[in-house]
Amino acid sequence: LQRRCQLQHRAAHHRQTAQPLEGRLLAGKRHGKGRFTWSNGQQFEGDWVDDQPQGLGRLRYANGDVYDGQIKDGKPEGLGEMRYLRGDQFRGLFRDGSPNG
Repeated sequence: LQRRCQLQHRAAHHRQTAQPLEGRLLAGKRHGKGRFTWSNGQQFEGDWVDDQPQGLGRLRYANGDVYDGQIKDGKPEGLGEMRYLRGDQFRGLFRDGSPNG
């Protein structure tokens, strides 16, 4: 029954966002390893905690930039690498979504 409820919730969430949700749900929230694509094309693949990207993962921005590294509250935080579409890259510390250092 729990699995069926999760699948029904997953399908309902998929219809609301019109984007694929791949991963596990815990109490109706994304939790554990998973991948999600937002309607603007931005995608996160990695660790989820309490419905937020949190831990390690890859964040592909809608503009083509790609971040690999530590994530907190859905933003780059800690050690990581940002590869910009224009060819530049930054490897190091991030704070609140921005390079720091």
